[in-house]
Amino acid sequence: MEIRENIKVYHCNDKQRCEKFLKEDNYLIWSEEDGIWLGSGMYFWDNLANAQYWKGQKKRKTNNRKPLSIVSAHIYIDNLLDLSDINTCNVVDDIWEAYCKTSKKPSQGVKLGEKLNILFKDEDFKKYFSKYTVIRIIGKYNYTPETSLFYYDIKSNRIEPILSAKYIYNVKNSNCIFNKELIRE
Repeated sequence: MEIRENIKVYHCNDKQRCEKFLKEDNYLIWSEEDGIWLGSGMYFWDNLANAQYWKGQKKRKTNNRKPLSIVSAHIYIDNLLDLSDINTCNVVDDIWEAYCKTSKKPSQGVKLGEKLNILFKDEDFKKYFSKYTVIRIIGKYNYTPETSLFYYDIKSNRIEPILSAKYIYNVKNSNCIFNKELIRE
């Protein structure tokens, strides 16, 4: 039996889409994001508290008009494009520069999500990116509530433990998702 590296992740969305995600093996709650995040795909948090935070944000934005759910799943991360790794970021940046040079497009001023969407679709470069089923990055959330367990200063230059850095996962392929469950709150 093959053992593959995986992690449990969480997603918050409207109840209907979450139910469809749980019932259909190949269904992803797809985002067409092309801004500062990780491009198109289904987004996940690395822990329940972050998904609950996101649920609160969605409730606030919709004036609590939509029923929301949180689902969990495990994702295989053996084909991970890890943008929390500076070496990986430098490789992707070099590939982006090569794309811009060959396509004669400007490399500056393009947000990360748009860059990734282009590189995952471009015929010349998707051969490199098609092996990746999941992308990971760390997001900075300055307004994360503090804990009495330890103190940190979000504005400090010190190396210290911190809660405001959040791992975010973008799944590109439903084949890397298993053990889906509804979170009962």
